[in-house]
Amino acid sequence: MRTLFGLLLTLVALCLTACVGQKGAVNYMFKHPDVLAQLCSERYPVAETYVPGVPQVKHNIIPGQLILCPPATKDSTTGEMKPGTVKCPDSFKDSVVIRDTIRWENTAKIAVLERDLAIEKESRKDADDEVIDLEDKNETLKWAILALTLMVIVLLICLIRK
Repeated sequence: MRTLFGLLLTLVALCLTACVGQKGAVNYMFKHPDVLAQLCSERYPVAETYVPGVPQVKHNIIPGQLILCPPATKDSTTGEMKPGTVKCPDSFKDSVVIRDTIRWENTAKIAVLERDLAIEKESRKDADDEVIDLEDKNETLKWAILALTLMVIVLLICLIRK
């Protein structure tokens, strides 16, 4: 009687721990998020990819300014005095811009998507197997109906001849 009671108690304890195990783990992770973060970082490390940038050259033209240098001259048409100016040459400035890119992959999301893909492939495989089974049954039923139809025709012919 004691062993039966012990076995029954062990069975109840196993059932209770199986039901509470996941809830307990979730509660523990909510109370200790640092442990969860560490587990996630170990299980799903971030994959970093460096993509070098392509140099982009931009040509800038800075127009030259007018400088007052020579003595003023008299305009022959209007008779007014015009100040003498000299135009400085245009200067050129090239700027090079390189934009490098760093990409981070969310490996946890990739793992979830891979799992979902595997589940979807399995369900499609099961559905394909079911379609093949149904096609085989359909073929068998066609032949059975054809055989029954021929038997009915032969039976009718025999009954009509009597």
